[in-house]
Amino acid sequence: MTPKPFRSPPVPAHRLNPALAFTLFAAAALPVQAQAQEPYRPQAPGALLAAETLRRQVPDHSFNRLVEISGKDGNPIPLAWNVIAHDPRSPSTLVEYVVRGRKVEERGETSTFYPRVPPEGFFVLSRVTVDSEQAFRIADKEAGLAKVGFDSIDFRLRAREFSEEAIWTVRLHDTDDEIVGNVDLSASSGKVLRTVWYYRDPASGTMRIMDSSWPGTPRPSAAPAPAPLPPAAAFPPGTLPPESIPPEPLPPVPVDPARDPRPEPLPVPVPGSIPPPEPLPVPSPGSLPEPAPLPVPEPKPAPASPPKTAPPAPSLKPYRPGPAAPVPVIPR
Repeated sequence: MTPKPFRSPPVPAHRLNPALAFTLFAAAALPVQAQAQEPYRPQAPGALLAAETLRRQVPDHSFNRLVEISGKDGNPIPLAWNVIAHDPRSPSTLVEYVVRGRKVEERGETSTFYPRVPPEGFFVLSRVTVDSEQAFRIADKEAGLAKVGFDSIDFRLRAREFSEEAIWTVRLHDTDDEIVGNVDLSASSGKVLRTVWYYRDPASGTMRIMDSSWPGTPRPSAAPAPAPLPPAAAFPPGTLPPESIPPEPLPPVPVDPARDPRPEPLPVPVPGSIPPPEPLPVPSPGSLPEPAPLPVPEPKPAPASPPKTAPPAPSLKPYRPGPAAPVPVIPR
């Protein structure tokens, strides 16, 4: 018969050492606290890391000039990045790659731009300092200021028109995949260049557009945080807080007579110092000329009326009796 292994009886809760219990509780709560304080890290690589992966896996290409790096359906970072680079060996001088994590897929020549739409330009990748994660944070802040909610993001890193500077174009979508906003920002400084927001009203089916490039359109700004109120113990009972106490009146500003821009007051005359006005002359009878008589209009002759003639008498026809009607015979 095999003997059973010895097992110590469980320690009751009232007999557990308090120091040991505190140590076990702190050890159990430490991973949770470290996980809560861990900064946000995207699961998918950003655009700059995807470009670096492409450069390492395709060493025969320099990738000095890029047309665009785009990604769709980011939540917040897309799972795949499309890179279109300049390649003089391609017939269209453009070639496309797809980077998914550490995997690089070459799609070859692309007809996205030439000959239908030429690209805006070619930007230098080494001058890009704002990654897709930073572009997401800036766009998220602008959407919060504009009070616009979104569910997914499309990224596009391209060259600014007629320059080698790169800019980010971030497009925001809602849960119905409708576009709710566009944010353009510099890829070197992070400065917001333009914002466009679309406010839809499902009840009426209308849409209101707000474009920051319109003349006189102010950009939304964050409201200043209110100043914290002092503790209640700082004010004795029956007193008012400093915000409700009226300010003391300002003392009058002394006025220098030599520099006073106001005009001097006019002197007030003393009663009796002003002589009375001279009376108007009264004309003597007969000194005024007689008024000229008013012209009397001559009567105008009445217009001659045509002579009145009697209307012609009506012509009467002579009476001629007709045949007599037969008299009916009544039988007896």
